This record gives sequence, C-alpha cells and structure tokens, in this order.
Amino acid sequence: MSLNNRPEKITSTAATDQRSHQIPTDSIIQILARLPVKSLGKFKCVSKEWFRIIADPYFLSLHNEFWSRNPNLLIVRRSFAAKEDMDKVYFEDQTGEIDFSPLKVMNVHFRFHQPYPLWSIKLLPSNGDLICLVTPKGYHICNPSTQVMKLLPKEDIKRYEIFGSAMGYIKNSNEYVFVHLFRKNDSPRTIRMGCEILRVKDGEEDYKWKVVEGAFCPFLADSFGIFVDNVFYWRSSYQSRPVVLISFDLENERFGSVNPPYDLPYIDWRVDAHPHNDVLELGGRLCLVDRFTIPHTLRIWVLDDPKNHTWICQYTIDVSVYPKHLQGDLCLLKVWDEKILIDTRRSLDYYHMETNKIERMSCLTGEEWQWVRFHTTSFFKLGSK
Repeated sequence: MSLNNRPEKITSTAATDQRSHQIPTDSIIQILARLPVKSLGKFKCVSKEWFRIIADPYFLSLHNEFWSRNPNLLIVRRSFAAKEDMDKVYFEDQTGEIDFSPLKVMNVHFRFHQPYPLWSIKLLPSNGDLICLVTPKGYHICNPSTQVMKLLPKEDIKRYEIFGSAMGYIKNSNEYVFVHLFRKNDSPRTIRMGCEILRVKDGEEDYKWKVVEGAFCPFLADSFGIFVDNVFYWRSSYQSRPVVLISFDLENERFGSVNPPYDLPYIDWRVDAHPHNDVLELGGRLCLVDRFTIPHTLRIWVLDDPKNHTWICQYTIDVSVYPKHLQGDLCLLKVWDEKILIDTRRSLDYYHMETNKIERMSCLTGEEWQWVRFHTTSFFKLGSK
C-alpha cells in the first residue's frame, strides 16, 4: 500500500490547511507516518484533526508499512544497581537489570529489574514488534515502542526450562504465539516432551496457556525456538540419538523432526557449540550455521525443501578477520539489503554478499552488550489501555 494511494476517508479541508499553516493533509499524513509511536502519542494532542488522522486504521497501516521497511536496531545491555556490584557479575545471587537502548530513530531508554542471577535471564529470538524475556518468574513481553512490559500468566505446567521456549508472529491474524516445551516424565532414560501455547492479540488482555493434548516429542530441546512459515524449530540435545531439528507445526499442533545436512559434522551439535546461535531464521528461511568443517569459515545451510529435508549451502563466509576466540561466538542476525548483519557483542558488522567482504559499523563499537535485535516500531497494545 503506497502512502500516495490512500482512500478518501482521510480528507483535506480548508480549515485543516489553515490550522496547519497551509500544509496539505496528504503531506501531514506522510510526515506523521515516519514518526515513532511515542512521538505520535504526543502529537495526538495538537488538534482534533491530527488525533483523527493518527487514530485512523488506514494511517496505522501506512505507519506499519513504512516501519516494516525501516526497522530499528535494539541494543540490550546488562547493568547493575550499584557500581560496587560490577565485580559480582558471575555470582548467582547477584541482582541484575536489563538496560534497553534502541538506536536510529527511536530515542528510548528504560530498565527492567528482576531479582534473579543474570545467567537465568534470556531474550528469545524475535524479529518484529515485541520482544520477550524469559526468567524463572515467567515470560515478560515488551513493546519497546510504547515502553510497556507485561508478565504473561504462569504456565499451566510449572516446569522452568531455559531452552524450549519460543515466540513467533502471525501476520494474517496480527498475533504473537508463545510456546513452552516441558518434560512430561522424569525418567532419565525416556524423554517425552509436551507443549503448551499462548496467543497474544493486539489490545486483548485475556491471555491463557493451552496444553496441547496428544502432542509429545521424544527429543529434548537444546535451543530457543525459531519460527518460520508457521512452524517452530528447535535443535535437539546432544544427548539425543540421532540429533535432529525438532519441529512443531502450529496449524495441526503436532511435533515432527527434520534431519540436518548430511555432511554437517557432529561437533556442531555439541552443547558447547553455542546452540542459541546456530539455528536461526535468515531472509524468512530456516538456517543452520556450520562453524567447524572449514577453519575460519562459516557455512550457512538453508532448508530448501522442508518436506523432503533438503538443505543447500547458501553462503560461505570467511571470518579470518576476527580473532580465533571470537569466531565461535559470532551471531548472524538478519539478511538485509544484500548484507548479513553479524553481532560480535562489541560491534555490528556487515557481510556483503556481492563483494564477500566484512565491514564494520564503526558507530556501534564500544561497550559490550548482551543482545541485539531488529525491531519494528509498532502500536501493538499489550492490553486494552
């Protein structure tokens, strides 16, 4: 939908043009559509006409269209309540805070405090309006655009699992789906994983977990879930034989499995091979990262045919420009404008697909951060207010 192809619902009037210093309503709409949510909340008070424009469903769709093409980078850092606590970062009794500092257009700074050890606070993979932190207390969803955070209801099956959690966005229904995997038995020899899901819709407050009856998986998840084409994927634990990708089809609510590429070495699937970095979504496709077959090289495998488990090696990235101790920690974030964004925890770099070169975004170097996410400015409401 183009900003210039609007319906007649939002019309221009002489009175409006006079109040706006003769600026046409079309121009006002195009300008406002490029502003972040927090600014638009203030501009609603300028006049009744601006309030009507900003609240109009068509304007909201224009705003979403523009920001979907121009996402923000969300930088998440860990900080502490007091300077004297800095040397206690690795202590399990340390109380930490999560410090959000988005870049680009968004000028936001706020904190999230939880009385838990820092290692137990995780940020789920995401690529949309909302982000989700998982703590021993539960799932904390947040819209950085509005700075609203909400704790989801406690899971029906109260088994805290670091891995096995996932979130995904369904565009057709404008809702987020959260998945929690849990062990259905306590036997160390036999693994039976169950599943419960929760759906969050724009402006609704009645959230409730639903245990998926009859769905179980014989593999233990060893990664956070990735959502691609209405299917969640997890990497199975290195303890499982054989090691596979666990799949959960959201439409029929059934588990399945996907075999990895035939020549992906077993070392990639060990518990120390950074499982949260090696299963990811790039360009709307499920990918696996092979860090060990070729020295100083990342091979990115793409699931070309989910039904027949066909993989292709789409990209081969030479990472010899990085020190050897950093090569295993490089996190691939997103394919954008023929580039792959790479997170090194201290800098963000671009791999250019055409030139096969890596360039650094020098403006982002400096203090180490914990996570980086692409984030879309959005009016998505966590509740009715």
